Amino acid sequence: MNLQYNQLRNFWLGKKVLITGHTGFKGSWLSIILNQLGAVVSGIGLEPELQENLFSSASIESFAESFICDITNLEATRKIVKSIQPEYIFHLAAQSLVLESYREPISNHATNIMGTANMLEIIRESSNINAAVFITTDKVYKMEEWIYPYRETDALGGIDPYSASKAACEILIDSYRTSFFDELKIPLASARAGNVIGGGDWSKNRLIPDAIKRWNDGGELLVRRPQAIRPWQHVIEPLIGYLTLAQAISEDLSLSGSFNFGPNAQDAMSVKDVIKILQNNYIDGKVKFDVSTSDFHESGLLTLDISKAKYLLNFEPKLQTSSAIANTAKWYKAYYEGQDAYELCLADIEKYFDE
Repeated sequence: MNLQYNQLRNFWLGKKVLITGHTGFKGSWLSIILNQLGAVVSGIGLEPELQENLFSSASIESFAESFICDITNLEATRKIVKSIQPEYIFHLAAQSLVLESYREPISNHATNIMGTANMLEIIRESSNINAAVFITTDKVYKMEEWIYPYRETDALGGIDPYSASKAACEILIDSYRTSFFDELKIPLASARAGNVIGGGDWSKNRLIPDAIKRWNDGGELLVRRPQAIRPWQHVIEPLIGYLTLAQAISEDLSLSGSFNFGPNAQDAMSVKDVIKILQNNYIDGKVKFDVSTSDFHESGLLTLDISKAKYLLNFEPKLQTSSAIANTAKWYKAYYEGQDAYELCLADIEKYFDE
């Protein structure tokens, strides 16, 4: 392990950390990383929806105290947080799928907006929080369809219900920071990242999980908007960014605010190119590229300016997009060959820190 790992471990060793949404894909990976760094991990989340999920496959409950609770239930969530007495909170619990937000907009808004409001209120009442990081998305920005990467100072917006709810969360977070948290000296930040990939994601309506499922069944993958360009990144990358951010704001309150996390802008890649790399590293499965117009709005070009994280947090992305996709494909291939999910995650984490 390198200097970065040692520095993170020195900070997180023995720290009491609460992750909301720990039963999800990113929450499970964050639980594994924090456990490796020696933190005392607790989580609040819903039961996994899918039979195949990383939370179960990697046996997260074997090392993380787990509470099954809906964060829209303020009183139940408050009671659990009080019992945990965490020093650090990472709020990941969310409805995270754009298409699902069109189907169930009220449920989407309840989870994302009111869930965020509940967590902010619980933290406001707490006396032992050293830092809180709330995870939103790269889709919080008003889509201008311009060629420039979006910066943290650009206008927020949201055409689809999911993006709108996450932009609303950013406004909520900022309002609590300026109205309450700055005076209470509670460091609070939001982290904007999107199109996270990695082994163990079986969510619906996500490009790589959909491809893996279709090809494993011998079917054909239908790809929407193959020319859409996104800032794809391996899941470890932004999670280490979140940990770095939490440490930084706990040591310097003035750093509280919003931060973009993603690959370098020039490393963004089209959906079509992602599939080609996946085919080369997993199965040369059948693909049909759908160029028809979708009933739902999706941006064509979306990249992030990560200068703020680079210069204020000294955080640099390590993995090129092509490597992130190849690593993801190899994770699934090894998993379906019978290797242990937790051990595969550990191997990816060790490889990341050895880069």
